[in-house]
Amino acid sequence: MVVLEALKARMNKGLEPNLYFYRDANQKEVGLLYKNRNELIPVEIKAAMTYNKYLYKSINYFNIITGGEKGYLVYAGKLKFEKSSLSVLNFANTYSIFE
Repeated sequence: MVVLEALKARMNKGLEPNLYFYRDANQKEVGLLYKNRNELIPVEIKAAMTYNKYLYKSINYFNIITGGEKGYLVYAGKLKFEKSSLSVLNFANTYSIFE
């Protein structure tokens, strides 16, 4: 559902989808990447209802290896906030990532 919302938001803005998935040889993965200008932005998608710092460890890993500075955690909980380079939001607000 989150990936479809991302696709819909990008297509409605007239943008190329530019949506990707990342997994390396060590099975480290990020559920969704999208290209914003020359940067790949990681979006981690979790079904969890409760926030904890382990939910975004793949975003940190991806940003370390790519030099990125931004990421999103989309999950089923109601808590919404920004913490340094991480934005945490409920899956129903996925569209806001692409505004």
